[in-house]
Amino acid sequence: MSKHKNLIIVHSYCPSIEKESIMVDCISRFKEFGYNVLHISNFPVRDRYQALSDYYFHNNKNILLDRSKSRVRWFANNIFYISIYPNCTSYTCCSNCSIGANMALLLGYDNFIYTDYDNIIAHEDSNAIGDLFRTLETSDAIFFDSGSEKESFYEFAMVCGSSRFFSENLKLPKTIDEWEADRSYTLPNGNYRSVEEGTAHKILPFIKYNNIKIIKSDNKEHRMGNIFPNSEIDKCTPCGVGVAYNPKDKTKPYVFLVNKKGCEHKVYIDGELINLTNYGGQFSATEVNIENEAKDIKVLIDNELMFDKSISISNIKEYESMASVGFFPQDGETITNE
Repeated sequence: MSKHKNLIIVHSYCPSIEKESIMVDCISRFKEFGYNVLHISNFPVRDRYQALSDYYFHNNKNILLDRSKSRVRWFANNIFYISIYPNCTSYTCCSNCSIGANMALLLGYDNFIYTDYDNIIAHEDSNAIGDLFRTLETSDAIFFDSGSEKESFYEFAMVCGSSRFFSENLKLPKTIDEWEADRSYTLPNGNYRSVEEGTAHKILPFIKYNNIKIIKSDNKEHRMGNIFPNSEIDKCTPCGVGVAYNPKDKTKPYVFLVNKKGCEHKVYIDGELINLTNYGGQFSATEVNIENEAKDIKVLIDNELMFDKSISISNIKEYESMASVGFFPQDGETITNE
């Protein structure tokens, strides 16, 4: 396998010195491994850091989707799911991946791996990059699926593919007009799927006729931890913690936590240390009953207080715009709490 037929595409947005340093580590590591790198950035990069890569492309259109239309399925198992409303970068990530794949094809590269700038691949895991490229010699795409049996969720922290397949067949949206016209990503009511959910829908017609490899992951430290057990993945993403409103029964919200490799978390309800139930992968949660009294919730990450709220019947509705819990139908049951 010639490394020169393969391209690493690094997507970044680094408005701080700290993030810039992490981006430098990411690109430098791939160069150490002997790969050519295309760096696509939505924030201007200083000249000396542009020179780290073989190719640099500045995309000044850092479009964030309307938060109120951008609910993301943050977690799902076969019973329930948690949705959140982030400042949605789904379109920008999708666009940069599509632009990168097209540039890879024009530059003469057969295959690519698209990765966020805060994935620092350990030297001990470098062979995994070669393994992914070897798989692409007989595959059109590789996706990491951290979803459930009910619903797929294709990670966009890393995507692997054939440059020609992505450019000429799959055709992920490159422009906001293409994103809004594509029903995999923009629903008829104008709401958006996340890039992870949308791509899972987008790929469905190709699975039957193309060689698409799906890698399932339930690693508790990171969604791609099975492939890169020694690496720092999503280094800039903090542990996620919050309260999810339950439209089925507002007296029973969920406290949820997205674990991160190397982090120690402690959850207290009314001063009592509790163990959240791990529902697979990085996700843990517990139902809280506030029917008769308020509950004081405190969450410490590495002994730093990250969440300190009292939740009750009187204020639980405030959490609906931040996160909510939904339930999949069970045994023929019909549920309409979306």
